[in-house]
Amino acid sequence: MNNKFARQWKDMQAFHPYVHHLTNIVTVNDCANITLSAGGSPIMTLNPDDSEQMVGLCHALVINIGTIQEEQLLSMVRAGKEANRLHIPVVLDPVGVGASAYRKQCIEALLDQVKFTVIRGNRSEIATLTGLSSGRGVDADPNAPFDADKADQLAKSLNCVISASGPIDFVTDGVHSVEIANGHPILADVTGTGCMTASVTGCLVGTGLPALDAAVLALTAVGIAGEEAARSLVHERRLGTFRQRFFDEMSAMNEAMIAQKAKVAYASAAI
Repeated sequence: MNNKFARQWKDMQAFHPYVHHLTNIVTVNDCANITLSAGGSPIMTLNPDDSEQMVGLCHALVINIGTIQEEQLLSMVRAGKEANRLHIPVVLDPVGVGASAYRKQCIEALLDQVKFTVIRGNRSEIATLTGLSSGRGVDADPNAPFDADKADQLAKSLNCVISASGPIDFVTDGVHSVEIANGHPILADVTGTGCMTASVTGCLVGTGLPALDAAVLALTAVGIAGEEAARSLVHERRLGTFRQRFFDEMSAMNEAMIAQKAKVAYASAAI
């Protein structure tokens, strides 16, 4: 299995996917740089007319509601509909969906009008989408309730892949579920690592990989980069240095690293 993921990573880098982002102002630069580090090419635009037209130039669209505003929501809907029309995969990152009624309304509007290929969030955000309560806003809560069966059901009801990051990452398409044990706790302390994971997911799904494989491989690669970046620290907790090393490790990611270090376990989802 690891060898398959290794080949897929190499193929993505050779393909060099263009990934259109409608993302938040806090992490937009990080999302652009992680896309480049992974082997893709980012496009960032917010204007509704411009965004809709840009979709046709890209291989994937990533939508992130981290700093959502009315005009941005309009851009997301129009770009998402255009991506659906052109059969271009769309990744949704429901940042902080449990933090406010407005965010929930935005997600409901998006889910009502756009077909998503992958929905990628932390376990708190995915729990909110399944109807469970999460109370930490945009931050992942390691103690938040998370029900894998409910995530399976959500994937089936939306006909998409659900990708939930946490101490152990969880991915499901409603038929098969996957756990990924790669990663390091410092990843949760650096702003934007979840947003960046959505960007890497966009790179991989834009290459034409099955959505389940793309979501699993994105979490695996980010997790390995986090492990290697943390291992390189002279002192245990240096967030600025870790962030720089994380980008270094993502740009150095190759098929050998994935083949050797991926910690992925498959199982059947509840029917």
